[in-house]
Amino acid sequence: MCHSNSSPSRRAARLLSALLLLTAPACSLLPSIDLRDTIARIAATPIPAGDGPTPTAPPPTLSTAALVRMRSALRVGIRFDAPPLASVDEEGNLVGLDVDIARELARRWLGSPRNVEFVQVTSNSALRRIQNREVDLALGGLAHTKPAETYADFSLSYLQDGEAVLIRAGAFADVPGLAQRAITYIDATSIPAISQMQIANNMTVTLQSASSYASAIQSLLEGETDAVIGRWRRLRAEAARNGALAVLAVLQQQPVAIMLPQNDSDWADLVNITLSAMLNDGFYAEAYQRWFGEAAPAVAALPGQIELQLAALPDTITPRAVFERVRAANSVRIGFNAQSDPLATLDANGQAIGYMVDLSRELSRRWFQNPAAAQFIALPAGQTATAFDNDTIDLAIGDIAQTQASERLMDHSIPVYISGLSVAALNTAGVIDLTSLNGARVGIVQETTDTAALDAAKRARGANFLTVPFPDLPSALAALREGRIQGVAAERVTLLALARVSGDIIVLNDRLNPAPIAIAVPTNDSALRDLVNLTLQEMASDGALAAIYRRWFDDAPPAVELWPGEATRDTALIAPSPTPLPSPTPVIVEIDTPTPAPPPEPAPQP
Repeated sequence: MCHSNSSPSRRAARLLSALLLLTAPACSLLPSIDLRDTIARIAATPIPAGDGPTPTAPPPTLSTAALVRMRSALRVGIRFDAPPLASVDEEGNLVGLDVDIARELARRWLGSPRNVEFVQVTSNSALRRIQNREVDLALGGLAHTKPAETYADFSLSYLQDGEAVLIRAGAFADVPGLAQRAITYIDATSIPAISQMQIANNMTVTLQSASSYASAIQSLLEGETDAVIGRWRRLRAEAARNGALAVLAVLQQQPVAIMLPQNDSDWADLVNITLSAMLNDGFYAEAYQRWFGEAAPAVAALPGQIELQLAALPDTITPRAVFERVRAANSVRIGFNAQSDPLATLDANGQAIGYMVDLSRELSRRWFQNPAAAQFIALPAGQTATAFDNDTIDLAIGDIAQTQASERLMDHSIPVYISGLSVAALNTAGVIDLTSLNGARVGIVQETTDTAALDAAKRARGANFLTVPFPDLPSALAALREGRIQGVAAERVTLLALARVSGDIIVLNDRLNPAPIAIAVPTNDSALRDLVNLTLQEMASDGALAAIYRRWFDDAPPAVELWPGEATRDTALIAPSPTPLPSPTPVIVEIDTPTPAPPPEPAPQP
């Protein structure tokens, strides 16, 4: 149980200590920074009151869905200082994109947008409240970071934030043009990005601070400063509202997602499937336009479309302990579909080979210092979920597409391959892209080809070819070799396997309906999924993932969404489990003008 009994002056002192620790290394890289105004402003800024005694957490086997149903309301932790995602307006109302998303979740799950209870959090207290299950989810521009991943789960990323540079439109062509210029920052958290910007461009700038975004932007418009550095979400909203402003560059990117309790895969499925529905049906695009004043960027939803309602989720959670088993055994059992060449298959000696096999061996090397500790178990197609339920495997690889339907059976890592509908042609035909087939005939398999995706891709790429149906893929390939058609559209992995065997066809790099392929993980074991994801992040950062990819494919590796920060769990399995999240923890929060508390929410309506 944790208490917060420190006085405002002691809390301010801790905040100042954290600020000095944060800025000390960065300041040595800057020409000269006077932090006295910033320190005085932060010290005078009211700090949210302590949380008081922590309520007793619900039993770990009681599902989040059951908690929501019992109170007939969705309890949402949300920041009040993250415009245009969440803030308090002049009338005292809580408003923003994330507020709209929370109310829409309540409407879709509980029948009314009023069936939501908002609980104020900071970036740091959100983790504690999620970990203690005081809130069902948390919003408000919360970045998906490596440290947070160890203590909470996250939804799909629905926004990109980070540090950016705002200028007067047309004033500068690039970042080096800001050398020796006056730059204004608002939050101390921008200082590391400023330092990195100067080092990367071999330049220095003159820094000055402002008390708020409003004052900084006014100084920019009046020519008193040449640029403003701050949160990307805030600066791009300002640029959309005012044509005299423009975002010059994004210095650091941070994916924003919904924070969720760990080890409740059903709840995460409900959030992700509902969020995907919002992305597909236009709700997100409309809400984004309303708060940012510009068209929403492309955000990837989970492929597929299934119906999932709050009432359908179970009252209980069945915890898994696969992570502990793997660590105790110093080995990992990996199921694979041997018919998914070149992702995973068997060679002539019956040994597992393929891109995802090599990835798995590298995971094993990093976890156990032994790539041979990965034990491969061939599975019949479609038996992955059963093997998880029978506890005969720990992970699974192959052509496992991360779809809405698949999420209901198992959890997934971040994508490690992008499949989807692709087109193959004879390697002697000189076909290099879809437009090379304009006026030609392309074979499709009647019962399995996604013709809607094919037609949409043709329109988007300006391609104009005719499609010819065939009863199966061998018939289409025979027609291709006989010259009756000039291309074949089918699932990419299938075509790549055929190309490796036959040697007379090539597969175009274009994916017509991208389908993410991931490592499958058993449900309700966040520790194991975190280990897989954090190791893949490590491999993406140090180049190992790209190097393994190039052994098997000649196109660009998939773009991995990198989470900022340093992981608190060592990816070596011999390392101890992470300690519970400390509380309270000094934290530097984004500071604007002091924010009043909004009026109480209306009582939830049944």
